Amino acid sequence: MKDDLVSDIDPFGDEMSRSGDGVMLTDNQGKVLMINEIAKKMWLLPERVLKTRNFGAIMKYTAKLLRNSEIFLSVGKKLTKASNKVVRDEVYLKDGRSFDLHTFPMIGADCLVYGRIWYTRDVTEKKKAEDLQQLHSMLLENLGEGVVVTKMDRSIVYANRRFEEIFGYDKNELLGREISILNNPALGHTQAETSQMIIKEIEKNGRWTGLVENIRKDGTQILTDATAVKSFNSEYGDVCVTIQSDVTGERRATRRLVESEQRHRLFLKIVWRQSYL
Repeated sequence: MKDDLVSDIDPFGDEMSRSGDGVMLTDNQGKVLMINEIAKKMWLLPERVLKTRNFGAIMKYTAKLLRNSEIFLSVGKKLTKASNKVVRDEVYLKDGRSFDLHTFPMIGADCLVYGRIWYTRDVTEKKKAEDLQQLHSMLLENLGEGVVVTKMDRSIVYANRRFEEIFGYDKNELLGREISILNNPALGHTQAETSQMIIKEIEKNGRWTGLVENIRKDGTQILTDATAVKSFNSEYGDVCVTIQSDVTGERRATRRLVESEQRHRLFLKIVWRQSYL
């Protein structure tokens, strides 16, 4: 059976050389049967370590490159002992790289385990992109302004926590609904017309800024200061990203100030007239 296994492995060498991943084959005694050039470069393996063809020696060397070396060595030792386990995990190197490690047994026709295949893929750039996306999501969720993303058909695909708070909706309740439901219908034109007017301006100039008379879920009328820009998303295509701040309180304060000034002027006029009577 051993000879049959070796003959089965030989053609696998061509596949290993063509693979974009690091690949290594080991037997149950901890001998390295094959290792491709990509794996050697990824793990920075020196010739003196490769010459041993000893999996333990390679593991010991590569563990020095990792942040979690103890766990790596412990798992590797267990898996070399005719284990039929399939393991997939992410390992982090001290130099900042991240590898996706996938290992599974080589099983013969007699259902016995004769060795193990180790795949390593460099996912550093993917991990960086995911971390950056996670950071952006965290910033959006904790932003003081409301942020909403709509497709060009005006349906909402994202709203941050502050946006939901401004308009009085629960988490994810706005997803899939038209942005026009937020526009105040008591302005002499329909909600859809208001939304369409803004969309046309964005398509023409790439952005729109202004005050919008809106309505909360409970029917309360509010005023928001909004800036909308056209952007592109890989999942939805062209989208509209809008940042909105609730300025209802500011307008009320301004109105009260204006009304107060008007009363003061009226009072002064009365006093002035009385003084000349």
